[in-house]
Amino acid sequence: MFFQNVEKKLKSSLSLALTHPPKWFGVTANKTSFANSIENRQWNLTDQTGRSFSFAFAPVAPNMEIQYGENQTVKWQKKAPREVASELHNFFFDQLIQFELENLKAHALLPVIDTITTKDEDRAHEWLRVSFEVLKKALQNHPDALFQGQLFAGEPPNAEVPELRLIVYSIDLHLKLQPSGILEVVMFHFKPGEDKSRPDLKGHFKDRKKEVTDLVIGLLNEVQKGFKL
Repeated sequence: MFFQNVEKKLKSSLSLALTHPPKWFGVTANKTSFANSIENRQWNLTDQTGRSFSFAFAPVAPNMEIQYGENQTVKWQKKAPREVASELHNFFFDQLIQFELENLKAHALLPVIDTITTKDEDRAHEWLRVSFEVLKKALQNHPDALFQGQLFAGEPPNAEVPELRLIVYSIDLHLKLQPSGILEVVMFHFKPGEDKSRPDLKGHFKDRKKEVTDLVIGLLNEVQKGFKL
């Protein structure tokens, strides 16, 4: 009965936070400790009214430690059966990803009304394709390695356009979905011990926007597995 109440409370809290697509969200996997565990998932969301929500999940054998907060205040922290909590986490995470995939697809179809002159779109597209393939193969070849990543999407505070930022291993990818239809991409590819101030790629896409969007969607479909529990 106790665990059933926790399950209902968690499902209710997740449903409240995701009643509508969030204005902004961030998901972190295994980057900072929660409940004395480095293996965890932490969410932060802001809805269209400015209300904020936070969730943290950590497998603490044999259960899952869960924390829920609203507007920077912890509302509750409880344990739930790991299988049940993982299933709910993954179900609602799929909703988050689907929101963002739909945003990317819609932007890819926007006609470009900007007169900006883009350069070397074909070469930049190929560079992204190869970099993404290397990352996907690294994830596939080391399925048991501790995944570490961060995903941010939507309209961040004080921003004027929707953004997406994905940080996984050595990749830091930042997209801006300009209302003019232009897709702006900035990407860092770090090597061990390297501290960069300039990106490896910075470009604007209009002729190859759809192809680059498809690459990003393919990458998200692969890395989202690491964000699940």
